[in-house]
Amino acid sequence: MSKVKLGAAVLKNLNLLKLLKDGHLLLNKIEHEIENQFKSNISFHKNLKLNNDYKSFSKSFKTNFFSFIMLISIKNTGIDEERVIEYGKIIFSLRTIITSTDNIIDNENKGILFLKEPKNHIVNNILLVMLGQNLIHSSLYKLNDPLGQTANTLLEKIYSVAVSESLRDLNNYKTYPTPDYISKNILKGIGGELLVLSLISPISLEKDSKVLEKLESLKTGMFKIGISLQKLDDLCDINEDYESSKANFSISKLIHNYGFSLNSLFKDMETQPNKFNKFKKEYINAVIKEALDGFELLPFSMNREDTLILLEHLFKIRGLENYWNIYKKE
Repeated sequence: MSKVKLGAAVLKNLNLLKLLKDGHLLLNKIEHEIENQFKSNISFHKNLKLNNDYKSFSKSFKTNFFSFIMLISIKNTGIDEERVIEYGKIIFSLRTIITSTDNIIDNENKGILFLKEPKNHIVNNILLVMLGQNLIHSSLYKLNDPLGQTANTLLEKIYSVAVSESLRDLNNYKTYPTPDYISKNILKGIGGELLVLSLISPISLEKDSKVLEKLESLKTGMFKIGISLQKLDDLCDINEDYESSKANFSISKLIHNYGFSLNSLFKDMETQPNKFNKFKKEYINAVIKEALDGFELLPFSMNREDTLILLEHLFKIRGLENYWNIYKKE
């Protein structure tokens, strides 16, 4: 979505604009503290660079949307802002660890934290992973978890997500896995569990029963949103996953629920337009319903119109505007 369209959509609803700007301000505080922490504790801090997009609301919205939502959600459970900032540092660190690992695997240079030197791509990203780990341990210590039990839980969950990712390799299977199998064994990890990694620390460390009740509801909501967005990503990546022989939920639906052939998948899309259009309509409606159900569980006031504006943005930044238009016609 362009900045103009995003601004117009958001400005129509002051409640939504305030929500997102509150998340942006929190993220600014968190990343400012991280910069100061690096300056105080890291001798090579001049070689470290945060993605400056976070300083601009319009730029940051695109790259940090879920950080906004997660941070304001955690704050709205009733946790003091000082502790929310430490949880935010953990979220930042988890993003750094996961993105740097992806960079090593995919030979890319994406992320929210960069290291100018050394120039070696693999060494550079390994150091970023180690920096992320250090930040996590530092914040957990401040949050009264000196024994590191929460860090162990985080490691176990990251391992679980990694196992789910490994199950995408079609060489593991004699026949294409079913949608139910992919949902329970792959999407659960790389979609749902990946998104709720950010909530492990507050759920483990907060003591107030009312706060914990809200955190559990938030966890359920974010899990649903994570699953739905991974299904959306699978639709977006259908060509790429087909070429790289990765299990893909949307391809599995086409094969097992709509009678398409794996070997002639794209030809079938062209020669059976009515069936393919039926798939797109039902798939998109199911994804949006699951996401809406998830957003309803978040601990802040956001009506259906607000949620649909955000979902439209998520469709458009994935290049799926045509699919969103299918939903709008309903």
